[in-house]
Amino acid sequence: MGSAARRTIAVSDSDFHGLNTDEPISISLTFGGLDDSLLDLDEYALYLRAFDSKTGVLQDEPQTGLETVITLNVSVDSYRDPVWGLSSKRATDKNQQKKLSQKERARLLSSRLGVSNVAQNLTWGKGSVLTRLNEEQLDVDSVLIDIARDAKFAFGENANDQLIDALAIVEKTANSLGVPTGGAVKASLDTQGFWLKEGAVALHGSDGVPLRCLGTGSARLLVAGLQRDATQAAAVVLVDEVEFGLEPHRLTRLLNALGSKLEEPTAQVFITTHSPVALQQLKAEHLHIVCKGRDGHTVNAAGKGDDVQGTLRKSPSSFLAKKVIVCEGASEQGLLRGVDDWNVARGNDSLLARGVSLLDAGGGSPKGCIEKAVLFAKLGFEVAALIDNDVAVDSRVRNQLTEVGGRLFTWEDGFALEDALFVHLPDESVDRLLEFALENVGRGSVDEKVKEQFGSDVCASSILEGAELAGYSETERKKLGLASRTKKKSKSGEAEKKSGWFKSIDRMERVGCELVGPAMLPNKTPLTQVVFDIFRWTQIGH
Repeated sequence: MGSAARRTIAVSDSDFHGLNTDEPISISLTFGGLDDSLLDLDEYALYLRAFDSKTGVLQDEPQTGLETVITLNVSVDSYRDPVWGLSSKRATDKNQQKKLSQKERARLLSSRLGVSNVAQNLTWGKGSVLTRLNEEQLDVDSVLIDIARDAKFAFGENANDQLIDALAIVEKTANSLGVPTGGAVKASLDTQGFWLKEGAVALHGSDGVPLRCLGTGSARLLVAGLQRDATQAAAVVLVDEVEFGLEPHRLTRLLNALGSKLEEPTAQVFITTHSPVALQQLKAEHLHIVCKGRDGHTVNAAGKGDDVQGTLRKSPSSFLAKKVIVCEGASEQGLLRGVDDWNVARGNDSLLARGVSLLDAGGGSPKGCIEKAVLFAKLGFEVAALIDNDVAVDSRVRNQLTEVGGRLFTWEDGFALEDALFVHLPDESVDRLLEFALENVGRGSVDEKVKEQFGSDVCASSILEGAELAGYSETERKKLGLASRTKKKSKSGEAEKKSGWFKSIDRMERVGCELVGPAMLPNKTPLTQVVFDIFRWTQIGH
């Protein structure tokens, strides 16, 4: 966990915005929770400021009742020379800036749990976590000097017996040239060329193998635990790609070691991740989403709501997407996945390639689906919702999504997805829908629902036979849509969830790929137009 307060920063021209090296890089960070040494008025009075945590407003002078903070600025000019200093408006007005020493920066800045510096932290070296674990410091220099001298003696005793001929030639040549050697020459270690330094004292396992040879994930896990226990641990810890090198269960242990479960954290930890597993282990209040916009980046806090926490547990991958389509249920999600498969088979980009996540809202209600889409829109995501239109939704609920920049896609008034399928697909596709139902649900269940809509003397087979001659009438199509989506009644009289013919991702995925996708090529229908508009929306900005 190397210190971020290192002396140098590797900067290239590509780090300057728009490659404009005439405009210096300037980064300011404001720190709270200051230790007593940084509150010294004689040293830092001109740079102490105040922060109002309720309003998020930074005041230039300390005030009673507000947290005292300090602002660090790092600026890099065209010659790539970084300057570290404290800043405030008062100091700027006086044309003053306090440059920080290495020791002062170490008190302010963070520790980093990275990949390249883990091995360093498993040695007793400057700034390593092992050095901070005990107050009694190891006098590394004196110990290693003695070791080097002993090694020099031991090497010489053994080497001289093996180099007799070579040493004799050297001695003879030196004597013939008058080069003073003080007598017989010897082979020994040169302490200047062989110099042990403090980093050479490292942790080893019981088998004698240095712990720096552990796998990357294991080493990071160990160092994180040591960092937590260090008596002088840094107040800020940085971890990039926290999931790197760890299995899910060990990733959870690492997050716990960093304090994810603590009610009163002992350090402030900044983690970046692209792992759904990592997100599932975090509290929603810990999560901040960084979104790139046209005018820069925004950072939005997820908040503490149960709705956010529940979605984070169930669909963490959606928080890693560029765009989110919230589907009312499994049917809508399966439909879009199927059409996407058809689209990819024709050589087009997939939804995954466009950074789109399909989120199943659970099939509860259109209202619940819209509310979940609003949640994502408020977090800075580009969001759309796909809902049925057979249940009336208050216009105020619908408007909530458009007001936060989201898109709402749905079918005609009174239509659910199944209605749109049976009403708008061509006759041969309606045949296939009935055949899919018989194949997946069973003849008995399909006929039962058909009889409820058509009468006791009608079954699926008779409908298929009649359609061979006359096709499907509008009335027949609407009745089949109702039959396919009407939920089966249980003995208690309540509707059983997901009892429709296509109420699963797999079944509707097949419908989307084999029937709806191909139907998008001829003239548009109210069904295919909605699907076409959804896929066109996913391409915007891609």
